[in-house]
Amino acid sequence: MGKAENYVEGYLKEQAEKNGFLIYKFMSGHDGVPDRILIGYGHTAFVETKAPDGRVRPLQEAVMELMDDHGAEIYVAYTRDQVDQLLKRLMNNPRRRPKSANKKGDWFP
Repeated sequence: MGKAENYVEGYLKEQAEKNGFLIYKFMSGHDGVPDRILIGYGHTAFVETKAPDGRVRPLQEAVMELMDDHGAEIYVAYTRDQVDQLLKRLMNNPRRRPKSANKKGDWFP
């Protein structure tokens, strides 16, 4: 991962935590899967960060398309501005599970 990509990924982590999201580095064991999981405001999103001049590799594109086809929320951020837009989008469009599904031990709706 290059310095510019770290600049965007570090900002994503900082801003996500600042805005109340959980954010995890995701190491799936499968090539092409986005490297961050963002959880908050009813969303579970996979986020790939790239340098502003970076690009999504063909394998990443195929894996992200497959994940999207199966209902996953997938995002790619190349700049800090795109990180801000993504977080704003998720925070302004919350998806909530029924309260009964949030009780401890009640994991299945």
